[in-house]
Amino acid sequence: MTAYYGEDAAARYDREERGVPGDVAFYVGLARRAEPPVLELGCGTGRVTVAIARAGVPAVGLDLSEPMLRRARRRAAGVRNVRWVLGDMREFRLPERFGLVVVPHRSFQHLLTAGDLLATLQRVHQHLRPGGRLAFNLFNPELPILSGGPPARGTVYGSVPLRYPTRAEVEDALDRAGFAVEALYGDFAGAPFQAVSTEMVWVARPRLSPPAAAPGS
Repeated sequence: MTAYYGEDAAARYDREERGVPGDVAFYVGLARRAEPPVLELGCGTGRVTVAIARAGVPAVGLDLSEPMLRRARRRAAGVRNVRWVLGDMREFRLPERFGLVVVPHRSFQHLLTAGDLLATLQRVHQHLRPGGRLAFNLFNPELPILSGGPPARGTVYGSVPLRYPTRAEVEDALDRAGFAVEALYGDFAGAPFQAVSTEMVWVARPRLSPPAAAPGS
């Protein structure tokens, strides 16, 4: 994985991206019910991390792009209970354990192989407190409106590659990483997931048995 978001892309992202309707309220709601702190992977310019911290929940935001983190730090000016970490979500090691890990706005789609996704989920599992949760959302690549079959790859801002894992692939990766699916929604209002849903909104908890070790760990 490469830090594709340089200065220009980070500026454009910060200017244009508003997320998916309802996503901030959804993740903040989970954060308020979790044992602190909360970790956001792929935090970008801090849209969700700062909202969680402003809600009174200590938060850590991790991202691979230093230009994105610089903008996150500016967004968080005056917010005391937030920390920023430059790192790769596939191989991060942090000293604390978290009651909630969130991966909003389809950030898992920057993981370009099935191995990347599994390695990241295993890292998340290792960093969760007992009883903690993982929550994330992905675009549903199997929408009937898509012609020619679901896309395997795509781009954002013309140069940042994305991958579109299917529901079956995500379920398999979660299982292999030691998670049990708690819920799968079709939007951030809690509607059941259907074939026509735009989003896959996942909530998962670690199983009692530990997952297999991540490759290279």
